Amino acid sequence: MKRLLISIFFTIGFSIWGSAQEPDSVVSTRSNPFIRDLLAKNEHVYPMFVGDETFLKFKYSLFNGRNQFLIKTPGNLYVLLAGSGFLFVLENPKDSVLRFKRVDRTVNLNYNQGAYVFHEGEKLYNFGGYGFWKNNGILRRYNPQSEEWDVEPLSEELYPQLSPIAPTWVDLQTQKLYLPYQSNVHSGLKDRSYIKGKITDRASVLDLKTLDWVHLGKTNKKLIELLTTATYKSNSTRGLILLWNDELYLVNYPKNEMRKLKDYAKAQSVLKLTNNYTLTYHYNKTIYSYNLANQKYDSIALDLDQFEPLGQRIYKSSFNLLQLIALLMVSFAGFWAFRSYKKAKSRRPPNRSEEEHAYQVSFSDVEKSLLKMLAEKAKNKQTAVITDINYILGVKDKNTGLQKKVRSDTFNSINEKYRYLTKQNDPLIQSVRSELDKRYFEYFIAQEQAKEIEQFI
Repeated sequence: MKRLLISIFFTIGFSIWGSAQEPDSVVSTRSNPFIRDLLAKNEHVYPMFVGDETFLKFKYSLFNGRNQFLIKTPGNLYVLLAGSGFLFVLENPKDSVLRFKRVDRTVNLNYNQGAYVFHEGEKLYNFGGYGFWKNNGILRRYNPQSEEWDVEPLSEELYPQLSPIAPTWVDLQTQKLYLPYQSNVHSGLKDRSYIKGKITDRASVLDLKTLDWVHLGKTNKKLIELLTTATYKSNSTRGLILLWNDELYLVNYPKNEMRKLKDYAKAQSVLKLTNNYTLTYHYNKTIYSYNLANQKYDSIALDLDQFEPLGQRIYKSSFNLLQLIALLMVSFAGFWAFRSYKKAKSRRPPNRSEEEHAYQVSFSDVEKSLLKMLAEKAKNKQTAVITDINYILGVKDKNTGLQKKVRSDTFNSINEKYRYLTKQNDPLIQSVRSELDKRYFEYFIAQEQAKEIEQFI
């Protein structure tokens, strides 16, 4: 009896010790049509990110609830936990219950929050991210031999925007990583402009074969506004797909051009497929979507050939030596000619660039309806409740999560346009807690702003 008790004691002890050493080293989930179709794809699929839901469910507190990337390579399906190097690979793709096994030995986490994740064949990378009070421009590659993430030494450190689906984009055909601008976040500096990300409007490209950065030129400022405020971003083999102000754009970095889809109904359909609970990717001429909350698998046709060029550049090329010599020759053609040129130029009103003409800021019909309602209430010294706003935005019958996202996106869009149109920093739409129920907010426009906004709606 004594030997039996000792044996049971050691068996339980070793079992607890073993589980403590390798928590959630193998995690299972049921297969579904979305995963089966994804595994059958032969061409490149860009990694997928989901915000408020997770693909794999963990028991270990360190893993549980952490955002995830789903990465489909030619030979494997991976799950990468965001803000870490924790990596899981699918072992049995043909079974009804899928088993993912952890294949890394990394320990550190929260050093690359918001990093851009991509892959080249079976090589897995993540670029940039935030950690220890600042972001970084470090490129890391998974090493299957050491089961750790190695740093790839670059020619210099450039800082991408903190976002899982950032304006950063990789072209696998040419093995180049495009960075349209830098966004440097540094909480340890007195200059508070670094808190939200200090932007450097210079486009650059990284050659993944030589690991050298090349600077392309000055980025169009209106394009930066579009990239930073887009409500949806998706990678494709032709560039970055953006949904902004109910309009779909294609940012083609290799050709240095912007394209736009004039089918507004299609943009609305794409918006309905995308929320914080969905995995989405563009493949061939279709966007595929899987809602992890209700397990709904959907798709919509999106042919990138239907996007029409705007005739605008993403960036202006920097001066080269020949251009500089030509400019000096013109400048020194004659002192009097130069003076006349300067005087004539000073008398001319400043010309707006082609890029500014391409992005005339105006409120959409839905935004105008919302502003008219808020302006009318401002005249009567009233506020608007959430139900009023949901009705105008057309989401009164939708789930709470979607209502909140649409409201937030609309408010942000209106406030950004208001700042641009009036050159004021104060937001147009403001909120205050309800007097009847402090759990909820009510929204309003200041009376002086209500008079000012009438000219725009």
